[in-house]
Amino acid sequence: MIEENNFLSIRIIPVILTFIGLSFLIIPQSILMSLTQVELIVISVERGVFLLSCAFFLWQIHNFSPFFYYQLLDFFSLILFIFLVFDPLYSVMIYSLQIWLYSILIFLMIILLQYDKYKYRDE
Repeated sequence: MIEENNFLSIRIIPVILTFIGLSFLIIPQSILMSLTQVELIVISVERGVFLLSCAFFLWQIHNFSPFFYYQLLDFFSLILFIFLVFDPLYSVMIYSLQIWLYSILIFLMIILLQYDKYKYRDE
């Protein structure tokens, strides 16, 4: 039986997603190019709310059932991989360092999800 506090990913990934989401909500001008003011607000608020809701959603799934969370780890990895490859934010970010940092964080979250998947596969 999988215990509730065993997963490393549920302790780290919601914190990372919350940090990125709050940075998109609080300081979008330093992250995204200034297109028009309306486009900047729409893109940054949309992505910030999406990341915050993903963090809350992951946390609530784990609170509901750690076994169900374990079963969905591959699906969460697939979603993060799709965002890693096809993310529309790459065309509106200012610096290439931001793109690299954002991509590395998503890749590390995928690795963390897969680590938990294979660590607890026999339980």
